[in-house]
Amino acid sequence: MAIDDDPLLLQVLQLSDDQSSIVEGIRDTSIQTVLIQTVLSVSLPYVGPLIAGLLGDIAQKRWNDRVLELLIQFAKRFNELRPQQKDLPFYESQEFQALLFESIDQERTNRFREKRLMLAEGLAKSGTETFILDENKETFLRILRDLNLEELAVLKSLAPYIPNKTLPHLPPAPAAVTVKPQQTNPTMYRLQGLGLISSRLEVLVPTLNGPNSVRDQGDFNKKLIEVLASGPNTVFWLNAFGRRFLAFLTEEQQDLASPTGGT
Repeated sequence: MAIDDDPLLLQVLQLSDDQSSIVEGIRDTSIQTVLIQTVLSVSLPYVGPLIAGLLGDIAQKRWNDRVLELLIQFAKRFNELRPQQKDLPFYESQEFQALLFESIDQERTNRFREKRLMLAEGLAKSGTETFILDENKETFLRILRDLNLEELAVLKSLAPYIPNKTLPHLPPAPAAVTVKPQQTNPTMYRLQGLGLISSRLEVLVPTLNGPNSVRDQGDFNKKLIEVLASGPNTVFWLNAFGRRFLAFLTEEQQDLASPTGGT
């Protein structure tokens, strides 16, 4: 069947057109008027037309293109996940409508295709048996809005290793990241603030035996004082909420939704 003949695709394309006209009438006109008047009031003849263009046809075309790609990818993943759909009427519910409009609205400012694909993934999975009763679906989408690609990459790097049958040569991902007291890692603290990762303090106390043993009690005391003076390390890892976030929004890490997926 040709893509143009897909009933679901035709429906989402129509929805895209409807949503564009509704939001354009409510939102774009007011924003455009306020900004253009502000610019003209300070007599900047070049910037005025520039902003007008970015808020007008150019912005509308870019937004339409992004929404179209989002909805096409959603239709594709919806069909691929059809065996897992627990309740097809869910996709006609107010809950799904809220998820859909949140995703469409994000495309006004989202210029990254990777995040667009994640939005489509979440929309397609929202009615599956794994996520249909999850009350955090809308929260996941809103968190995604606030994350940049670097933060997403760090978050994915913390995912527990899941063997990949098609790419068995890939090495395991680290289960945790350790930050030393003298180091700064704002990305980790930001991800923790969003509830996606957890942390603990870790003091590496020297021992009198083992591979990292000290020579005697005096040496032990010296090293212990050095450790206590420098402060503990901070160890970060992906928590259960973060695992579910990735499982909802990424195709390759959907196994993380399992309660036993990772540490």
